[in-house]
Amino acid sequence: MFGMYVYNDFEAYGVMEVVENLVTYWIEAGREKNWKEQWVIVEAIAMMLTGSSLDPMQMCEDSVRVQALFSLVLRMVLFTISNLEHLGLLKHEPEIKSLGFIMALYIASFDRWRQVLIEEPTGRKFDPDLFDAYLLAYAQKYDVPLRGPPQIDDIIKDIDTEDIKLPSCELKDPWGWTK
Repeated sequence: MFGMYVYNDFEAYGVMEVVENLVTYWIEAGREKNWKEQWVIVEAIAMMLTGSSLDPMQMCEDSVRVQALFSLVLRMVLFTISNLEHLGLLKHEPEIKSLGFIMALYIASFDRWRQVLIEEPTGRKFDPDLFDAYLLAYAQKYDVPLRGPPQIDDIIKDIDTEDIKLPSCELKDPWGWTK
């Protein structure tokens, strides 16, 4: 009637705040050297990515913020995996029973989120478009069995890890988390 436009991204901003809070909790757990709590947060976000709870972010008009947050989450996951590598927890029969399942969830759900990263610059340490290849390279390096999501075998056969060079877990910031 009055040609009034009502902003419609309230849900998207609420979802982003939830994810940002999880990232904040992950940072706090890292300060306390609590890898188990960090892993729980990585698990929670994996579950959110596979469902529809994060979908409002894909339609948000603030694409710069969405891209930055998603890139941050990907770096957080890779940093966590690198930390687990440093602690000697990546192996065929890992102490973390959900390790292969969660890695597989991220790999399986990444393709539908890849579009969010279109404008993300490629850095020296981290190319967000290769996130699934990085995770698969870690799984292959340590023979971590990937299982759980349907068609995971078909998904991973299409991911090329031949040229992937994982950073040393001995580096202070292997995935450019602080950048």
